[in-house]
Amino acid sequence: MSFMPPSLFLELQRYIGVLWSISDVLLVYFTLKFVNLIRKQNNLKEYKKLFYLLFFSFLLTPFLLFVPNIQVFMFIEVFVVSVQYLILVYVIVKDYKIIIEWFKNIASR
Repeated sequence: MSFMPPSLFLELQRYIGVLWSISDVLLVYFTLKFVNLIRKQNNLKEYKKLFYLLFFSFLLTPFLLFVPNIQVFMFIEVFVVSVQYLILVYVIVKDYKIIIEWFKNIASR
């Protein structure tokens, strides 16, 4: 039994997908900015190419509004979100030591 016609479901998913993708972009963007500040304090090279990759995923987000069916929607959504979260995981795994050290320094003040 279905409470919602498939066309309405797809329409809602389009807008929800765009809002979630935008919030994911903001999360990753501010995480990158935060980690770049810590890297700068530690005389390490800042991430720049990851911002371009994040921007590329952001450019794909509006296409979610114009997908013809749920399969295409899911393909684009999975790709966009995967790029964003792979950036997030990469940065956290690569820099977890300096991030923890930064928090230790803040806590010891």
